[in-house]
Amino acid sequence: MITPDGKYMYAADTDGFFDCKVANKATLEIVYRHVQATDSVVAFSLAKRQK
Repeated sequence: MITPDGKYMYAADTDGFFDCKVANKATLEIVYRHVQATDSVVAFSLAKRQK
């Protein structure tokens, strides 16, 4: 789901969740939370536009 202002994106897969923020025209900040009964992981990443 993308928020109406286009600044945030939220998504889910079978065992985790993504929260994304548009930092600027070329950068997306991504937080991923992986959740299972036996373990959990949180990861942060930057996606940068390539030309």
